[in-house]
Amino acid sequence: MKAHLYIRIKMQDGSRPFCEPVYSANRKLKPGYAVVKGKPEHHQEGVYHLRYLRGEKRVWESVGADAQEALLRQHQRELILDGQKAGVQVVEPITTGRDLGASIDSYLAGVSVARSANTYVQYEYALRIFKQVCTKRTLEGITREDVLNLRDYFIGKGNSNYTISHHLTNLRTFLTYYDQPWPLKKTDRMKPTKKLVKAYSKEEISAMLSVGSEDEKDLLWFLLGTGARKAESLNATWSDVDFAHGTFNVSEKDGWTPKDKEEGGIKIPAVLVDRLKARKANSKGSRIFPMTVCNPEKEILHIIKRLAFKAGLNCGECQCKPGKAYPHGRCCATAPICKRYKTHKFRKAFATLHSENGVPVRTIQRWLRHSSLETTLKYLAGSDDNTDAMRSRVDATFSAIAA
Repeated sequence: MKAHLYIRIKMQDGSRPFCEPVYSANRKLKPGYAVVKGKPEHHQEGVYHLRYLRGEKRVWESVGADAQEALLRQHQRELILDGQKAGVQVVEPITTGRDLGASIDSYLAGVSVARSANTYVQYEYALRIFKQVCTKRTLEGITREDVLNLRDYFIGKGNSNYTISHHLTNLRTFLTYYDQPWPLKKTDRMKPTKKLVKAYSKEEISAMLSVGSEDEKDLLWFLLGTGARKAESLNATWSDVDFAHGTFNVSEKDGWTPKDKEEGGIKIPAVLVDRLKARKANSKGSRIFPMTVCNPEKEILHIIKRLAFKAGLNCGECQCKPGKAYPHGRCCATAPICKRYKTHKFRKAFATLHSENGVPVRTIQRWLRHSSLETTLKYLAGSDDNTDAMRSRVDATFSAIAA
């Protein structure tokens, strides 16, 4: 008897049809390809399914996202069906729970649609490694030892506690999605060091602006004047800017949604309005910052690091691990790799400068589109420490003590 193989994909309208898979000339599956409206399309989120009859009942069986595994499962199922049709008593493989691989594939299919591409990559990496190191085949069989195997794998790779904790959190989210308990004990966790992220000082911002091109200055002023995230900046269009009222609106676009699906308007300074007017006069597209590189978010970070290096702001202490391109590693004293210069620090500088100038914290929270005031207060933590008034108070505390 025949067990038909299909691939279930996710369409842009949210539907999830079962489509015919695409085969090559030698009848091998082309991984992730589906026939859509008569044409082959690649869908990395696709999950293979078998359809067959068990008696008079139609059955759908998920067989994962791996093409070769799907073909093997199809062959096995057809052998079982043929044996049952011939009257041979066939003992099917015993399953005591949900298949781990199929569950991961199904979960990632949902993540690929509901979350950003960068988020999908992080989940996919952690769960792919977990599938390799896990000794169990089912969700229900996962134990503390399996999760510790994943932790030890990343420790062996030299990852930091912060990175390991992040990967374990992604795994925990996956297990929670399927109502599975978290097997680790409190003593097993990798507690990351909470790093203090400071805002850029006015001197640092001025130094980077002084060595940048006009295009780079436009980008820096936009990040500083709007407090926008990287993805929000890259997806910003001219229709988002209200030149008459001096505002920038974070809005949903086709194929992209803001973080937490939170739209909002931000009041921007006159200097940024003037720069955007001049930039629009020379623009030929709808996006304010069109980038043709394969990873535009990383390119923004590289621009900031290059400007910091060119301005002589690098700390000279950051070290880069040896790799293929640089066998002996690199130091930020001679290369634009200083870890102190990050894109998100402009967002904190936006909040800090507004706070120092008397803008109410609730207004800053609205402009940053934070759902929690506590998050906004974390952005402003320590901002008062650098003011002249605070310096005077600290000096006055110790003024009575002889030097």
